[in-house]
Amino acid sequence: IKGLSIINCPASGIFTGSIDNVSLKGLYLGVEPDGSTPGQNGGNTSNTVPINRGDNMQLSGTTNPTIGGINPADRFISVSAAGSGIAMGEGSHNATIQGGYIGVGANGTTAMSNERGGVQAYASNNISIGGGGLSGRNVLSGNTGNAAGTDSFGVNIGDSTGGVVQGNLIGTDWTGMVAVPNTSGVNISTGTTLNLVGGDDASERNIISGNNVVGIVLAGD
Repeated sequence: IKGLSIINCPASGIFTGSIDNVSLKGLYLGVEPDGSTPGQNGGNTSNTVPINRGDNMQLSGTTNPTIGGINPADRFISVSAAGSGIAMGEGSHNATIQGGYIGVGANGTTAMSNERGGVQAYASNNISIGGGGLSGRNVLSGNTGNAAGTDSFGVNIGDSTGGVVQGNLIGTDWTGMVAVPNTSGVNISTGTTLNLVGGDDASERNIISGNNVVGIVLAGD
């Protein structure tokens, strides 16, 4: 799936079930082709049926998905959702997410909040968020939780193993110099093991700055 603007869906913008090797690139989710006019997905959802969570992109049992990429034409925008920008559900393993503007518009600066956060991964192993140097970094910013009682994280990983979060801008604009806050930056929660945020090489450095509450949350039972 490539090069579409998907807006104003009552439930999720994109839903994938038990499918392998799906490629999702160059998409404008929750925003019109101008990259600045919102068209909320999930605005009429109970959040009780899986397909009705109201995420811009919801993957469930989807293995080896590629979302975005390192080429400019692969960049995707995921904003303004009633749910999350991207939700990786149980069994969605080995995902790669690169080159996304998740919570900010096409200018890389204007906040367009996903109400339940940027990227959420639950029971999804070996997810790579970022990587690939500057061209692979994601901007995960501007997600401030308009839904009542919701804390919106740039990245939220739970009950997952082997996740890698590297080279991203979390809470800033595309330059890394201007604050565009999430509620909090990164949440690593119950049931997670062997997940890595950052790394030894300069290209693996995340910039986690400008968020409203906490930069990184580590939470157990």
